[in-house]
This record gives sequence, structure tokens and C-alpha cells, in this order.
Amino acid sequence: MYLAQDTVLGRSVALKVLPAETSVIPDQMRRFIEEAKSASALNHPNIATIHELREADGVHFIVMEYVEGGTLKAKVARGPLDASEIMKLATQIAQALDAAHSIGIIHRDVKSANIMITPRGHAKVLDFGLAKRTTLLEPPGRDSTREATQSAVVMGTIPYMSPEQALGKTLDQRSDLFSLGVVLYEMATGRLPFSGSTAYETIDNIIHSDPEPITSINPNISLSLERLISRCLEKRVEHRVQTAAALASDLRASENDTSVFGGDDTFKNNLPQQLTRFIGRQREIAEIRDVLTHTRLLTLSGPGGIGKTRLALQVAADSLPEYGDGVWFVEFASLADADLVPHTVASTLGVREEGSRSITDIVADYLKGRRLLLVLDNCEHLISACAHLTDTLLRSSSNLRVLVTSREPLAIAGENIFRVSSLGVPDLERLPDLESLSKHEAVELFLDRARSVKSTFAISRSNALPLATLCA
Repeated sequence: MYLAQDTVLGRSVALKVLPAETSVIPDQMRRFIEEAKSASALNHPNIATIHELREADGVHFIVMEYVEGGTLKAKVARGPLDASEIMKLATQIAQALDAAHSIGIIHRDVKSANIMITPRGHAKVLDFGLAKRTTLLEPPGRDSTREATQSAVVMGTIPYMSPEQALGKTLDQRSDLFSLGVVLYEMATGRLPFSGSTAYETIDNIIHSDPEPITSINPNISLSLERLISRCLEKRVEHRVQTAAALASDLRASENDTSVFGGDDTFKNNLPQQLTRFIGRQREIAEIRDVLTHTRLLTLSGPGGIGKTRLALQVAADSLPEYGDGVWFVEFASLADADLVPHTVASTLGVREEGSRSITDIVADYLKGRRLLLVLDNCEHLISACAHLTDTLLRSSSNLRVLVTSREPLAIAGENIFRVSSLGVPDLERLPDLESLSKHEAVELFLDRARSVKSTFAISRSNALPLATLCA
């Protein structure tokens, strides 16, 4: 890369030169021309502008916008960025990728070294050398089968690759979003989420391992920002953030809400920190959150051990930005005395008794006018008490939402019931191939937990049937 002067227009430009010895290699020349074509089709303030592709005395070069400043990689090398700066830069980068994706261009090499930060703090995405045009002009759906980019050769920068890119599989726009998730993790922690002593070890970690929690490295990052980054880093594309536009929208919403920046201003909640990764049930989460927008009482019902509590906690965590007065989890599993149900809720909310007034009335007065989600967990052995309290609180507070987990419903007015089913399991009569087997949610859960004990654990022909039988 060279700095040059455009003598006609009197401006500084950058020249990306293809070395003469490289220009005779057809694949290198093709990629060089493809980069110029891909980037020149884009007109966005957060993408470096391509002016022209030229050749002089056998030397081919791209004339492009000269971007003052330094790379994001150099900036991160000085230490993690604060949350507000991460939000601002991430939004700009996501908008740039959205512009590329909207005309069918996948970058395939999103990394901090390919992002410039100008003196005014603006991001500029560079280097579309690995970009590919696709016929996928619409955002991919969960069940999309249209072909985007496919290569038998793994191309890109290994620590920033998505799992599907590292495996040489078909790519779509969501691969770029995983790579952007790596960049966001790097901005938040000052380190990469996946690394190893060899390229093969790094790829294995990308495919099989979860990164260290961001907040354990940088406690100044809020849980909400950590969750957003984690959504980008989902291994399975259908669980990942689906479009750059959606990511940019989430980032803008978070940027406008100061509670995302951590410290004492994080979203109000008492949700317990989960020590393991949540697996699957994305359809159920979306459906439950949708139901909660138009009903005030929803009970997750099902047999013991099916995963009601963990599902409720995940829904509650994903819903934090929607409840200005907080999301509060009340656990009844160890409570035997039904008379203490209101006291347990009051204690969770930090409400104190007042003289001779009933604790139920005190809690009801406290909740009036508050926009709050109350999660009542394991109510089945306290059904009558939980039903009476819930009915009283909902009648006194129009902005209250209650999410219940119980083996049986509360059976009160206005209750909606969501039956929680088992995770998807394989058909033992028609056992699929190893790759398809690992995509069943029950198997995916087993693999995740097994790898937390032995990181190299994998499905093989010898263990596939007993593993499937155990999950079924």
C-alpha cells in the first residue's frame, strides 16, 4: 500500500499495488480485480471508496480513498475500548456490512486489521480482497437453502473465521457477522476469543470451544453487551444474529440506552449467572417473548426436568431492555410454607413490611405504575398461594408481566399456557450421518456439556448410536 498524490484533482490517494511477480498468477490477478469490482460497487461512509483500477508498465494497482488514522487492531493493542466506543464503532461497521450484504457481497475477511479508525473516530472497512458476490440479495431466512459462496479451499484470517468458513462450507452473510463478533470481543477484552498454538488448534477452538466470558476479563462491560456479542459468536448460523441490519439496530438501541454501559447503570435484575451455554430453543424463545407482548401472565408448563427454569431464565435475560423497572427472579423450589410466598416475592423486590398492613398489599402498592417482569419459578407445590398473589398483583399493576414455571397451570383469569416440549432428538430407527446427528438439540446439548469436561470429545461412528440412544 502506498500514499500517492492525484495531480489532477489535487488530493491524496492510496495505491494498492499487485506485485509484478504476483500478477502473472491467474488466481491472484482474478482476486485483485474482484476486490476492485466488489468495493467499487459500494458507496457508504464507512467503506473506503475505490476510485479506479489501473495498469502502468505491467503494474496493476487500485486507486482508493486515503484514510487517515490507524487500524482498529493497533487501537485495541493499547487495551480494551470502553463500552460507548465499542457501540459506536460496531454500529458503523455493521452498517457498512449491511450495505455490502444488501447488494450480495460477502467480505469474508472481517478483522480489526481491515478496519481503519479516522482521527474523528469513524470506522472505515477496507480490503475486500476475499469478497465474493452472491445471488443472495435478500437477508437469509432460518431455512434458507439458496447458495451463496462455496469454496473447497479455506480462505480468510483463521482467528476471525466463522465455524462454517473454517470448515470450507457454504457461506452467507452470517459468516461476516461471526467475524464481526470476534472483532467486538477483541474490542471489549483486548484479546481474541479463539486462539491456539497452531492453526489447527485455533480452528478446533472456533468449531468446538466457547470463549472466556467477557465480563470475567473486563467487568466494565455490561451483561447486555456481552449477550449481544455472544449472539454474534453462536456456532450455528440459525442461532446467530441473522442480518447486519438487525445487529446495527440492536446496537443503536443499546447505544441510546445508557444502562448498557455497565457499572451501577446496568439493567435492573437479579438473574443468576449461568455457568453453561444455553442450547437451542430459539423458536420457543421468540414465541414466548412475542406472547408476553400481548399477555400479562404466561405459564411455562411441563414435566420436571424438561428445562422450564432454564428456558424462563433465557427469556428473562433476552427481555431485560424491555422492562425499565427490572426483571426479577423468584425461586420457590426450596419453599415449603405457602404463607411465605408473598414474603419471598417482597424480599426479592427489596420491599419491607409496614406495620399491620398485609405484605401482599405492600407489594401490590410497590408495583403500581412499574414496568417489570416477575419470574416465579417452581410454583407447582404452592399453586394456590402463587395463584392468589399473582392475581392480586396483576389486578393492581397494569404494566406488570408475570412469567411462571410450573408442572401445572395457575388456573386464573388471563393466564396463557406454553407447553414446554423436549429438545429435538434423533430417530433411532433412521440414524442420520454424524454431521446431521450433531444438529439435533439434545445431542448438541450433550456435546456441549461433554466438551466442558473433555474438550476433544467428538461424535464418531463407534459412539453415535449409544450417544443418540442416551439423548433420546
